[in-house]
Amino acid sequence: MPKIEKMIIAEIGSNFTDIKELLDSIAAAKLCGADAVKFQHFEAKEMYAKDGTDLLPEHFIEELAERAHEYDLKFGCTFFNPEKLTKYLPLLDFIKIASSNMMDKRLLDIAKSANKHTIISTGGHSGDEFMEIYNYMKPTTLIDFLYCESSYPSHINNYRKFDGFPFSGISDHSLEVYPNYPDNPDCWIYEKHVNFFHHKTPDAGHSLDEHDFKAYVKHVRGRQPTELFSQDELSMRDHYNVRLVATKDIHAGDKFDYRGNFDVLRCRVASRQYLNGMQVELINGKFSRSRIEAGNAISARDI
Repeated sequence: MPKIEKMIIAEIGSNFTDIKELLDSIAAAKLCGADAVKFQHFEAKEMYAKDGTDLLPEHFIEELAERAHEYDLKFGCTFFNPEKLTKYLPLLDFIKIASSNMMDKRLLDIAKSANKHTIISTGGHSGDEFMEIYNYMKPTTLIDFLYCESSYPSHINNYRKFDGFPFSGISDHSLEVYPNYPDNPDCWIYEKHVNFFHHKTPDAGHSLDEHDFKAYVKHVRGRQPTELFSQDELSMRDHYNVRLVATKDIHAGDKFDYRGNFDVLRCRVASRQYLNGMQVELINGKFSRSRIEAGNAISARDI
């Protein structure tokens, strides 16, 4: 696949409770500097041949793709059922095949014929299995393989060396914000789980929050943050640093009006998700997507 400088994917996974949080996660990923967002859809009966917990209602998918494209983010969704992958293929900017399905010929054949960028994770497989799939898919030029350690959370210092295997990136299940990745000049795709709402979900234990993911993105792009906050400093920032705050109740569809319904103030409600005092012109005159109570901070996801 022809390379851009870096492609950083924010993997939302199970870290949501409703459609609003899914949509807000897209906005947060953009604010953090990600290039793409990825979701997972499955029905338990499709994976295990029995009832269980499903992930991501199917009727959300089209709205998520639309919102990602509004934010100029690439949209991906892992499907475990070939019929679902075929159905939603037109919405995808890239196909993502999970490690568990790396040997699933049904999904591989769809990817081979789709003429669309395909990314395959490789965790839990031997070198021989990897090379079998690599050679099977090799005629497809739009293909990239990610190194992946299928443990949750994983530990970067346990990662095997890349030597001898044509990886294009890494699917990182660790909690490291500033990882020292194995040296590989061909790596350009970086996938990281994110949990922007601090929910206790199956993916929470290997996901970064908004603050840490933003720092991770800067690290991967080679722009190390100049400050590393202590916990005391984070508390100070979350409570007292000035930000854009609603001075009146703002409803979905209302126009943001500087000094009319918002101003640059401290906020009584602690938050890491806000626009700072330098960003008045970013929202002034634009319309709100959501309801914001007076006294609460305004974030990029509200625009």
